[in-house]
Amino acid sequence: MQTKIITQADYLTTVWSGGKTRQIFIYPTCADYAKRDFLFRVSSATIEIEQSNFTILPNINRFIAPIGCSFTLQDQHTKQNIRLNNCQIYEFNGSCPITCYGKGQDLNLFTTSGVCGSMRLCKGLEDIYLQSNQAKWCFIYAVTDIKVEITNCKIVKQFDLLSGQTLNITLNSNEIVKLKTDLNYILIQVEV
Repeated sequence: MQTKIITQADYLTTVWSGGKTRQIFIYPTCADYAKRDFLFRVSSATIEIEQSNFTILPNINRFIAPIGCSFTLQDQHTKQNIRLNNCQIYEFNGSCPITCYGKGQDLNLFTTSGVCGSMRLCKGLEDIYLQSNQAKWCFIYAVTDIKVEITNCKIVKQFDLLSGQTLNITLNSNEIVKLKTDLNYILIQVEV
């Protein structure tokens, strides 16, 4: 198992039509989001205008969660409104035209076809088991300052994450680790 804390200073920041996006992780690491040659990407974005249109991303599956705010997404094909509250996760097809109503910050996972990904809100003090046969890459996004404890074969590693930081955990083959935190966080898991 390899671990790395990714701080906000490590994030690659770019501008999109509604604000700024901070790339937390992209795979392969030599991939370029603008060229769409990645297999998966984890990012956080600010939404700085009241009404914004998300970038259309054909052949990309998207997960999104508001961080510290709420906003409404509208599917422009069906006109369906999806109200998302703080840390509530929504999955949608990247080719779908989406309009966002409301300002704030979000967390995103983009996966290409053939890549399995998930995003979920986990409760503090809950034991979570990560298995390499389910996901090789795991990301813990701290929505508030949290303490993280990872147990692997009786070896315990502890981390203090500040709000907005991400802990990247890369699992080896046939590895199982136990994860515990003191407060809620968002867990992203990816298998390529």
